[in-house]
Amino acid sequence: VTLRRRYERRLIDILDQGEAAGLFRCGDARVAAYGILSMLTGVCTWFRPHGRLSKEQVIAIYSDQVLGGLLGPREP
Repeated sequence: VTLRRRYERRLIDILDQGEAAGLFRCGDARVAAYGILSMLTGVCTWFRPHGRLSKEQVIAIYSDQVLGGLLGPREP
């Protein structure tokens, strides 16, 4: 639990700093961090090495989803 909270806190801090610098748009860094961490920890429940998607494809999809969400255009 302590290690998980350290990971969460680090990611929240990174997202907060990125948003303050105008690099990310999170809305709520804690919610964004929980979403990202859930994606990463949940992949083991459905990914199969010989399944429909390769590891590289999953990495590309997840990267696009996370970075697209964080780096996408700001709403006016």
